[in-house]
Amino acid sequence: MVVDHKGARIVADGINYPNEARLDSTGRWLYTNETTAGRLLRYPVGADAVLGRPEVVWEFDESNMLDGFALDSEGGIWMTALVSNRLWYLSPSGDLRLLLEEYDRGHLEQLVQEQKTAGVTRALLYQDHGNRLANISSIAFGGPDLKTVYLGSLMGTRLHSFRSPIAGARPAHWNYGPFG
Repeated sequence: MVVDHKGARIVADGINYPNEARLDSTGRWLYTNETTAGRLLRYPVGADAVLGRPEVVWEFDESNMLDGFALDSEGGIWMTALVSNRLWYLSPSGDLRLLLEEYDRGHLEQLVQEQKTAGVTRALLYQDHGNRLANISSIAFGGPDLKTVYLGSLMGTRLHSFRSPIAGARPAHWNYGPFG
């Protein structure tokens, strides 16, 4: 949805449970993930916020329910996956790297089975299997240099953090209002 001088309007639909949307630093691309389809999409952004046809940037298997993601200052994309507790990094050149992973085998097998059949239930996403990462669901860059990575989770009671060699991208909305 876009809200501008023309009012509110839907600019994209038919996405399999999008969780987040982010503009790249150029403002030319809008990224979103399809949580239940395990795909990262991007849309070209045209005049008046009109979106072009979506492109699949990366497609994962059923064991990866993409949830949160963040863009970095070099054009990389960092993505979290629920249940599998995975943190993925997609480099600007298109190389995919698994940075972090912690899962319960039975829980992950149940996710894959539900993905292939009736669909994932909310109950599955909120099961606690004693993992430290506790179903990581979000990622953000922070700190004065935007090099501290924070991971949030569905079942956790704390934020995990680590230092990154790459700074996060300055969010596009920081260019407006009191941040500009």
